[in-house]
Amino acid sequence: MRRFFLTLLVVVLVMGIVYLSAPFFAFRALKAAARVEDVAAITEVVDFPAVRASLTEPVQHAPVRAEAPSIWQDPLGAMKHVFQPLAPPEPRVDRYLTPAGLYDLTRGYDPGEGPPAAPPAEHWWDR
Repeated sequence: MRRFFLTLLVVVLVMGIVYLSAPFFAFRALKAAARVEDVAAITEVVDFPAVRASLTEPVQHAPVRAEAPSIWQDPLGAMKHVFQPLAPPEPRVDRYLTPAGLYDLTRGYDPGEGPPAAPPAEHWWDR
């Protein structure tokens, strides 16, 4: 009976270690897939529509545009402001959802601002 409880304790400990280490291995898989730009492997780990929906709100907000100049203080500036074309802001979310952007994020940089990555090691013992 004692052997059964000892075996059960070992099994529970091993399952707990595997459960707690799973995010680490998922992050390594995402980083490796983003480094080699394997879109199929990235889609197994990342739910792109959900990420796009959750990032759209905080990332899309453009900086608050300055108030239009007063026609009494700056008539030319006010007229210039009226005739400026209203263009939607560029989609900033897209740069986060590219393999290169995800790889920069996994290394701790903003998308497009990370240094070039070192080439991957040829052998597993060189990593």
